[in-house]
Amino acid sequence: MGNIKVDSSKINPKNEFVCWIDAMGTKKVMSDSFERSVNFMIRFHRSFQLAKVKANVKEVYYYPVMDGIYIASKDVDTIKSILTQFYLIVTNEFLDKKKVWHKFVIRGVIAYGEVFHGEDITKEICPEFDDEIKNNLLIGMPMIQAIQSEHSCPPFGVYIHESARKKALGFQGKYFYWYQSKDKEFVKKIKESTKVYFDWCKEFHSYLEMEENKIEEYKHLVDEFFCNLKDGQIVEE
Repeated sequence: MGNIKVDSSKINPKNEFVCWIDAMGTKKVMSDSFERSVNFMIRFHRSFQLAKVKANVKEVYYYPVMDGIYIASKDVDTIKSILTQFYLIVTNEFLDKKKVWHKFVIRGVIAYGEVFHGEDITKEICPEFDDEIKNNLLIGMPMIQAIQSEHSCPPFGVYIHESARKKALGFQGKYFYWYQSKDKEFVKKIKESTKVYFDWCKEFHSYLEMEENKIEEYKHLVDEFFCNLKDGQIVEE
């Protein structure tokens, strides 16, 4: 007891992109329906598995956390590719479900900075550490920056934290517009369908324990995020 040896001076963190993505409103769903919350979580994480295969990227780490996931990579194109595929799969799921209570919405934040992966914990750092536990660890400030900034993220959006908002890193502005390669009809469809979803949320806001002004803010953010783009830049309608 009290003799756990750790030499943190041996840790060698590396700069990486970290993205936190979660399903909105899962806490309420879990308190309301066990089966529905299980359904949402399985579809969420299965969607990411499919996105990883479709993106065909390497050197990407992912750490599932109940109703969310941390994604980490040193390569900006890897992050962009896997996020694009993930959001396309989830938004198509959203559009395909006819009953509104079968739908779920995701949002994500990208940050950048020093992180350390549990799989890199050597015997020099900690002589005794179970691989099953350490391989599930991700440590670093970008994790906190990402999760604390999710309130700034639009539904079905990806917010760029200030730490990653640099031209040299491959990101500029507040948002990563994952949909920019899609046609305008798709963008319009997901935009309008998401706003209809939040209209339903407003109608049942007491039951859903959602503030009406917060729902209106979500709808405004949806309008802001799904805008008219040309070459990745916002243009007037």
